[in-house]
Amino acid sequence: MRRIGAKKERDVPLRSKVAALAVAAVAAGGFAGRDRVLPDVLEHLSLAESGAAHGRFNAALAHAQMVLLQDVVRYRIAFDDGSAPREAECREALNRAFDLWRSALQWEVDFQEAGPGHQAELTVTFQQANPSRNRMSAGHIEWRRTVVLHGDRFETKFEADIRIRTVRPGGRPMTVDQIAHAASHELGHVFGLKDSRKIGEIMGPLDLRRPARRLAARETEAIFELRRRARQIRGESLLAGLWGLEGYNRLRAAD
Repeated sequence: MRRIGAKKERDVPLRSKVAALAVAAVAAGGFAGRDRVLPDVLEHLSLAESGAAHGRFNAALAHAQMVLLQDVVRYRIAFDDGSAPREAECREALNRAFDLWRSALQWEVDFQEAGPGHQAELTVTFQQANPSRNRMSAGHIEWRRTVVLHGDRFETKFEADIRIRTVRPGGRPMTVDQIAHAASHELGHVFGLKDSRKIGEIMGPLDLRRPARRLAARETEAIFELRRRARQIRGESLLAGLWGLEGYNRLRAAD
């Protein structure tokens, strides 16, 4: 067996017609690499843009945050019985994946292991068993991005469950490089990228002979533009909110 498709499966919630139009609005813009971004992340970006444009700055901030996530993502690691003896190798592979994304995101996001009794947004489980219904899958992820309005206050929550395979279909153990590619791929979904069909890319299928070790140029471009737009919305919304607290608006400030 030469390749394992590092393709995740996920439950996709039904979207309203309004939400579908919101996604289409972003797709219609000049978004470099938009074809590489997950639809639900595009939806949050579109809702952030719409909120800012209509003066709903708290909503804009909440949805922009669902694109950017928090500055520190806390994670927890678990192992099945067969993978536990390889804990050191699995941790090495995961740390390589974290380093890849720290660099790609220019250290805007860091990863910290959650201590006992502390909440983790991300759970990573290493297991010998197939992580999904697709026997050729090297990794699987399920995630949830939620924005809930309580009165006049928005609450945001992100959580993800990643499962990484440690044994190939034929029974041979996955190497550290192969596990690192699978982990990097699933983290790519965490930050908004969708699957690619191109072998050699992080978001593409895992080539067991040559696992990818860095983002391709188009992947970097997509994630950079996605986050740039979300940061811009967040900055403008924070500034507009401060002006509002001081009794100013854009027109008065320009006088």
